[in-house]
Amino acid sequence: MKKIFTTLAAALMVAVSANATVTVTNNGEPVADGAEIVLTADDFEYFEIPEIDYYLWEAHVTLDVTCAAPGEAKAEATDADFQFCPDGNCIPFPAEAPFVVSKANTSSSYNVPIHYDVKEKDLGKINESMVCTFSDADNSVSVTIKVAVEDNGVNEIMASSANIAGIYDLQGRRVRDDYRGVAIVVYDNGKAVKQVIK
Repeated sequence: MKKIFTTLAAALMVAVSANATVTVTNNGEPVADGAEIVLTADDFEYFEIPEIDYYLWEAHVTLDVTCAAPGEAKAEATDADFQFCPDGNCIPFPAEAPFVVSKANTSSSYNVPIHYDVKEKDLGKINESMVCTFSDADNSVSVTIKVAVEDNGVNEIMASSANIAGIYDLQGRRVRDDYRGVAIVVYDNGKAVKQVIK
């Protein structure tokens, strides 16, 4: 009886996996078809070089896609500030709507870094989204990346009430106050900012 049950269970697993020819994971966790991944103010990193008037807020997520055979990766965004990078190669969105890009993949397993960039000193309010669809010949999985930031959600790190709690190099090692170069500045309110210290 146990052998029959084991055989039936194995057959059922093969049947289920045969139907799921496209899988998507985020940080090793499975992402269901139709799922939504929300990026908030806490997901943004800040980088600045005031001397050349350069400011960048960036949030990112990386999806890992596995298909039964090579297929297509497609993105439809509400804003061209998204970056869609199947296989690590970013596809620029058109400058004007509709913001749609696609790429035929030569591999059946690839990663897709997705970035949302704001090149301003202040982050401001954001309510944008991008629907990513990954497909092979038989199936597809769609995932929505939503960026939801309330006004001043991240800008509090710039407030004078926040004090520097520590300065770290890009390897995460604490550095002295006289350190020069790109560093991660951690504030006592829990926020961290990547910046160039001269």
